[in-house]
Amino acid sequence: NVLHLWDVETGTSDMTFDKHDDSVTSCAWFPDSERFVSGSIDKHIYLWSIHGSLVRQWKGSRVHDLAVSRSGKWMVSTSNEKKLHIYDLVNDTEEYISETESIISLCLSKHSDVLLVNLQNQKIHLWDLTRYAETRLLPKEPIQRYAIPKQPLSASLAPLFMTH
Repeated sequence: NVLHLWDVETGTSDMTFDKHDDSVTSCAWFPDSERFVSGSIDKHIYLWSIHGSLVRQWKGSRVHDLAVSRSGKWMVSTSNEKKLHIYDLVNDTEEYISETESIISLCLSKHSDVLLVNLQNQKIHLWDLTRYAETRLLPKEPIQRYAIPKQPLSASLAPLFMTH
C-alpha cells in the first residue's frame, strides 16, 4: 500500500506515499520526472508530485497496468474489465477501448503511437494510437494480432505468428 521514493546515491527512502488502501499494482513516470502515477487493486489511480503532494486522483476499476504518453498529455490503464482506459489529462476526459479478453499488461512504444497489449489468452494486440494523439479518436480494431506458440521455445527466439 505504501510507495517509497528512494535516493539512489544514499540508498535511503526520502519520501513515502501512502494513500492506497490495497496493493499497488503499477506505477509510471511522467516525462518531466517530477510526477508519477500509481494504480492499485483499491480501484484508484493517483497522480503524485515527487515532493510528496497528491496532485489528482481517479476512481474506477482494479488497475493492472499503467503507462503515460511521451507528451504527458494522456495516460492509459488496464483493468479486469477487458478495457483499455484512455485518460486525456489536458481535457479531463476518459474513454475506453474494448478488448476481447482480460488484459495482463500493456506497453507504449517510444513515441506513444503504438500500444502493445498482452491478453490472458496468450495473444498480443497492437493498437495504433496516432489518430488518438492527433484527433482524440480511438481506434476500433487493433492493427495487428499475434498468437504466442504453445510449444516451448527453442534456443533461438521463435517468431510470433500473426492471426486474423
